[in-house]
Amino acid sequence: MKTYSLRPGLALICVMLCTQAQGYGGGSGGASCAEAEFYRESPVRNSTVSAFDRFAIIASESTDMNTLDLQINGVKAQPNITPQRTGESLIELKMDPPLNTPGKIRITLRAKSKEGCETFLPIYLEVKS
Repeated sequence: MKTYSLRPGLALICVMLCTQAQGYGGGSGGASCAEAEFYRESPVRNSTVSAFDRFAIIASESTDMNTLDLQINGVKAQPNITPQRTGESLIELKMDPPLNTPGKIRITLRAKSKEGCETFLPIYLEVKS
């Protein structure tokens, strides 16, 4: 009867692959779910503006735009949503009148992905005259 032993290089590759695969699971043991993503916001988070008169951000293709909830300082806002050829969506909001009182502004975005995973993104700005 012939016996085979694992070569050290093969064992190392197995350990690396097993470690990598475990890192993506999120620790829940269940199937992963693609989340909605938001990026390229304008103005950018944690910036200072003289007046808050507009806001724009891109939502990923995986975002279910019917579930989008955009709030400014806790007040629901109705943005203009423009689908892009890439499958992403441009979310734009024009503030009328602009917020120009010095202080912090909290913008929150909440949406579900098409797979049903919820994403919450807070963005903070500061108005300084």
